[in-house]
Amino acid sequence: MHALGRTGAHNTTSDEKKAIGLDDNIDRSSRDALCSMHNIVEANMWLSDLCIDLLSLQSTKKKTNRNSEASAVVEKFLRHYKCRRIYMDITLPLGLQGEWPRILNE
Repeated sequence: MHALGRTGAHNTTSDEKKAIGLDDNIDRSSRDALCSMHNIVEANMWLSDLCIDLLSLQSTKKKTNRNSEASAVVEKFLRHYKCRRIYMDITLPLGLQGEWPRILNE
């Protein structure tokens, strides 16, 4: 499913947590590092779907509608991952305007 259709993060099961070392026998800093890596992998998958959606919008919509819809998709991504760098890498080259400081500080 593409980014427009995603509703939120994957809920990690206890078996998955054990498989990646997130059980109670691991120290907090290692657990935090593993959680961050898991989030980065998920964010990268979401980002590739987002790029497909943005390219699709770019080829099918009038410019004003495309910018509005693409901005909404990017904002949804930012709300989920709170990632300033992705905002800069994706929206600025497309000429999209957004409110990342407000979103990141919510």
